Order: sequence, then C-alpha cells, then structure tokens
Amino acid sequence: MIKKEAKTLKDYRLLNGFTMEFIAEKLNMHPQTYAKYELFPENLSIKQAKEIASIFNVSVNDIFFKNKL
Repeated sequence: MIKKEAKTLKDYRLLNGFTMEFIAEKLNMHPQTYAKYELFPENLSIKQAKEIASIFNVSVNDIFFKNKL
C-alpha cells in the first residue's frame, strides 16, 4: 500500500478524515475563513499555525516548511 505524503493543509485534513467544518470549529472560525487559509496558508498567524499543527498532530515545520527546504 502506498501512503500519500501530505504537502498542503488540504492534504493533511483529508488524510486525517476531517472536514473543513470540523477544523473551523476547532479553530473557532467560520468554515469559509478556514477554506481561505487552505488556499493561502501564508495568511495564518503563528498562533493559528500552531493550533492547526496540533489538530493534525504534526509540527508547524512539517506543514509549512517541509516542502520549502
């Protein structure tokens, strides 16, 4: 079985079986706001990035910098 590696917030969300609504609720924001962050993650605050990483049980570096290095 080939395991897909997550490269984007959407990948992490889908690989964890989460909906946008679930993540938005965890972050206390509207689902449309979270959807914009999936498209433009550079607009997240550091606090929000840490919260998202915690939800996915990975480091902020894994989500935001892994593919940039």
